[in-house]
Parts: sequence; C-alpha cells; structure tokens
Amino acid sequence: MRHLHHCYEILEVAPNASLEEIHQNYKDLVMVWHPDRFVHNPRLYHKAQEKIKQLNEAYEQLKSQRNLVMASVHQSDRAWARTKPSAPNPYEPSGFSQARREDYNRALDDYIRHHSRDMQNWLD
Repeated sequence: MRHLHHCYEILEVAPNASLEEIHQNYKDLVMVWHPDRFVHNPRLYHKAQEKIKQLNEAYEQLKSQRNLVMASVHQSDRAWARTKPSAPNPYEPSGFSQARREDYNRALDDYIRHHSRDMQNWLD
C-alpha cells in the first residue's frame, strides 16, 4: 500500500483535488501510457506496463480512501440529524413553529449535502 502523498504524485494531482479531477487525470495518463502505444518498442512497452500498474494502484487507493471519508461524513451527518438537542438552540428564534423548524432543518441538511465535498477536502 502506497502512501497517499505518493499516489497524488503518480496521478499528477494536488492533494485537495476532487474525485472528478483525480478520475480525469487518471484517464488522461492511461491514454498516454497505454502499452498498446509502445508495441514496437519493447523497452518502452515494459516501462508503460509498469506505469499503468502504478496508475491503477494509485487510483484505486485514492478512490477507496475518498469513498471511506465520504461514507464517514455521511454517516456522521445522519447520526447528527437523528439527535434532538435537549436544550433550546440559542441560534433559533424562540417563536419557531413546527413547520418553520422543519424548513430550517431541511435547509441545513441541504447545506451540509452541498458542502460535503468541501468538508472532504478539508479532512484530507
């Protein structure tokens, strides 16, 4: 198992790159280093095979690491949403009706879902 920093270097992306950027760089590098492009040059063919192996390993490791982070973020979001505060929320006006409270919670859940990628990048 490679160190994550080394995986980012192999895929030529920044550590804060999104999964989409990682995927795009992976596809681009596979096109450049695909062994079929070097069939007539045995030395480069073997080098390309090794490079493809490195790219595949690095991509799979980063993808699985990112998926684990996203799963833990989503799991903690769901657990947090299930908890009901025992004390009144100091940021919530005291005159909130039940419908208004549901709108507030829905907007907060949407905000968390929308910014989960930012949270993932911050965790990296």
